[in-house]
Amino acid sequence: MGIPDDNFVNGAPAVVGNLAVFGGCDAFLHLVSVLDGRAVSQVDTGAYIAASPAVAGGRAYIGNYADRLVCVELATGRIAWEYRTGKEDTAFFSSPAAGSGSLVVGSRDGRVRLIRLQHRSPPLELGAGAVVDSSPVIAGDAVVFGSSDGRLTALTLRDGKELWSYEIGEPVESSAAVAGGLVVVGCNDGRLYALGQRR
Repeated sequence: MGIPDDNFVNGAPAVVGNLAVFGGCDAFLHLVSVLDGRAVSQVDTGAYIAASPAVAGGRAYIGNYADRLVCVELATGRIAWEYRTGKEDTAFFSSPAAGSGSLVVGSRDGRVRLIRLQHRSPPLELGAGAVVDSSPVIAGDAVVFGSSDGRLTALTLRDGKELWSYEIGEPVESSAAVAGGLVVVGCNDGRLYALGQRR
């Protein structure tokens, strides 16, 4: 079997075609056949991975604990590009979100990065004010994420401007779900919140 049995796998796998893609505490991004469990590729990211990968356009995107966000070509198992903030204390526990030609990921340095995938221009670094372990979710032209200061925030994908912010009060580490005009998210206070416009 290609699935590692000597390290933790904390993130959920992404499945594309016949591949399961996931990171582990062994620092590798694993590409495993869902047909027979065979290891197709193992990509060394240099530090352990706590998040789940985002998969789009034949590529997988994942961050690690040592300030490294990598893009891996699924067909070859090779790193196409990588991004580093240059800050030693930065760690990516947030899973990236890919959509509308953009990649969005939160970080423990209190910032959210918005990367244009086609142009690969320098990312927009958006201050969240607190640790962002919550994984962003893209909904139309907006991205929604939680932070450790107890806020749920929505930004535009176009320029990263804030659309709204709601203070729940306790850290928001889970990922939001967006459906039917509602944003639903769990909070560290043990409650589930649903936000939407009054009708």
